[in-house]
Amino acid sequence: MSEDDIEPLSINSDLLLEDELTIQNDGSIKTKKGFHMWLYISICLIGTFLFGYDIGVIAGGLILLQHDFQMNDFHKQLIVSAVVGGAMIGSILGIICNDYLGRWKSLLISVLGYIIGALLLGFSPTSTLLFFVAGRLVVGLSIGIGLLATSVYIAEVSTPKYRGALISTGELVIVLGIFVSFLVNAGLSSQKNNHQAWRWSFGLSGLPALVQLLGMFIIPESPRWLVYKGRNEEARAILIKLRNAQNVEEEMNDIKESKEPSFGKLLTSFIDLFSKDIGPIFIMASGLEFFSQATGQPTVLYYSSEIINRTNVSKDLVLYASLLPATSKLLFTVLVVFLVDRVGRRPLFLIGISGIVLSLLILSLSFSAKNELTTWLSLVGLMLYFASFSISFGPLVFVIISEIFPPHVRAVGVGASSLLGWLTHLIVSFTFLSLLEAIGPSYTFGLYAVIGVLSLVFVYTLLPETKDKALEEMKSVFNLSNQVENKML
Repeated sequence: MSEDDIEPLSINSDLLLEDELTIQNDGSIKTKKGFHMWLYISICLIGTFLFGYDIGVIAGGLILLQHDFQMNDFHKQLIVSAVVGGAMIGSILGIICNDYLGRWKSLLISVLGYIIGALLLGFSPTSTLLFFVAGRLVVGLSIGIGLLATSVYIAEVSTPKYRGALISTGELVIVLGIFVSFLVNAGLSSQKNNHQAWRWSFGLSGLPALVQLLGMFIIPESPRWLVYKGRNEEARAILIKLRNAQNVEEEMNDIKESKEPSFGKLLTSFIDLFSKDIGPIFIMASGLEFFSQATGQPTVLYYSSEIINRTNVSKDLVLYASLLPATSKLLFTVLVVFLVDRVGRRPLFLIGISGIVLSLLILSLSFSAKNELTTWLSLVGLMLYFASFSISFGPLVFVIISEIFPPHVRAVGVGASSLLGWLTHLIVSFTFLSLLEAIGPSYTFGLYAVIGVLSLVFVYTLLPETKDKALEEMKSVFNLSNQVENKML
């Protein structure tokens, strides 16, 4: 590409306010460093908070729902799995939305779905579970579409230096949403008349959704997507807000040289995932998604209150006891935000998965003891599991899959691997209570521990370090051939 192909620097006054610019002595233009990047990402992360709240609220919500609904284990698994099934469908729709409509419209669709889902859940009649399950399904659709759009958007507006921390901040916000949902459930359970309390528990998610809806009028489209669509001036003005102005033309050049995604050719992009060069990357991303769920994460999260309920803890204190592992999850997620771009992805994965295996063995042992040790070992196992997951699979899968795919298959690659993750998530969450009845909790957690060992071998053998690598530099990390490099460039 010649210098004539690069358009001169110009500023769209409709997109850029004059008082946001500072003219330097050398004539260059600078903006408030990082302000807009953090502002836009913060608004996106409201939806991520909603994801955490909506998946966490069911842990204690199942107990609250029993006051007004007659439910057996199948009904509980159906309510839990409705969100996961919706998220699977949403992941597929998210691939299409991200490529055809862009990141901004995908986020908008997601937040509208959160609002509709909250209304269905909060006002569901108690005569049937149909409306409640429908509300959970709508929430799941929003999660699937929104998570893909958020991960791609953050990866595309952030800088390599902070990308890992910014994306793992998404996991922190998810965990914060989970923690808040546990607090809400515990508070509602303490009320003397807690019948219908579940309406508040599930319906309150509509409030942050409304805040994000207002925020959508502030954030712009991803500049990378705009360049791919030929809207270079809009992209340039947004990049000036996001970066120091002297780096804008260099980044514009990099984006223009990147291969434009195959709009209207999603099938071709999907087939590319199985090519000789990109196939190993897709296997790695899919394996991480699979093991993050197959090691029992949905069971520990969704059924933590049910697990504690099977111990000697007083029924009135179950939801308060569940705050202990939730607190552990929150603290270690805060820790990993500061470590991910300092220590790197690979060491945190290996340490975290080792802790997951140990925690699952503790949980297995706790239920084989069948005495007063069961309660304490269960709580220790749950706390260790949440802590270990929070420094490994929790934030890092989100980081890895959003940065390792070449640009021309990134949206399809992230969506397809996420779909496998959601499928595994669905199977695990829908079979847990049935497994408990069939083989008992001790063997169930022992099975998850074996899968955890396999995941440790997988990560140790295949996962490279991607810390401090720009998106355009991933070809060197994975030793991609010149043919793929030409597609990327």
